[in-house]
Amino acid sequence: MNKNRRIAFLLAVLFCLSAVTFVAVAKYIKDVPFTGNVTFTANLAKTFTLTESEAKRKTDGTYSLDTTTSTDENPYTLMPGVDVPKDPKITIKGKTAVPAYLYVEVCSNLPTTVTYYMATGWTDLGITGPKGGKVYVYGTVLDGTTPDLTIRILEDDTLKVSQNLLRGTTAAMTFYGYMVQQVSGRDEKATFTNEFIPAP
Repeated sequence: MNKNRRIAFLLAVLFCLSAVTFVAVAKYIKDVPFTGNVTFTANLAKTFTLTESEAKRKTDGTYSLDTTTSTDENPYTLMPGVDVPKDPKITIKGKTAVPAYLYVEVCSNLPTTVTYYMATGWTDLGITGPKGGKVYVYGTVLDGTTPDLTIRILEDDTLKVSQNLLRGTTAAMTFYGYMVQQVSGRDEKATFTNEFIPAP
């Protein structure tokens, strides 16, 4: 397929963690800009976005999500043993009948004390994406049968934080989303490789 005419979407969401040191009790990590960038290269849908719900910190230091307010940036202060609610999701409006594969590339250098699991429906393709992350494909080909979709990325909309989280820890996590037209004779892995991974 001519690269200039390929049907694809790309979007990215940045999730960063930077550590803060506190006196006495390990109080942990601070921050996290979670920003989005969307690029449209063809008309597979009217809109294609990656956002999350606004996180609000409660007086006890835990967080709740305001699911009525979407954002592409959330600040957090993490604490050992206290999981973080986080619901990044891809929202597609007006999906056309052109069949397409949906992918997400997860770039992460999280410590072993901060973990995540992919939501149901995502399969690890076992390849490294153009940004250096792990590439997952959504198990259903999007063909416009359901024109408006919301597809979650993280299992239980949660980042798991171990009791053993160390002060001084830094980490970063970035999501890149892709939607590419299905091509006859190419499976999900071959399609992604052909469209987004430069030849050696």
